[in-house]
Amino acid sequence: MRIWPNRMRRLLKTLLPKTLLGRLILGTGVGWSVLVIAILWVSLRGGSGLAEEINRAHLNYEASLIARNIQQSISLRLDTLKSIATSQAGVLQGDVPLAEDAITMCRHV
Repeated sequence: MRIWPNRMRRLLKTLLPKTLLGRLILGTGVGWSVLVIAILWVSLRGGSGLAEEINRAHLNYEASLIARNIQQSISLRLDTLKSIATSQAGVLQGDVPLAEDAITMCRHV
């Protein structure tokens, strides 16, 4: 029953340095390791949040560009349809120019 604690004590004695300087160096190394891991962990958490925020802003910008492009296309098509409708209003009412009138109009232009 007492074999486990004795083995653990023996293992710790062999792994731990026997001098004060060795323990100081080991403690400093462990402290720096904990500090570096903590800094990396905090920066990873903050960086992922920042990357997500930037990604959302970029997606919103692209969505607004696409929406503006679609709006311009629709406006252009509606304007074109209005101009066709006004130019064809006479045709719809029966005021079709004769072929001779069309030739005369082309010569004056």
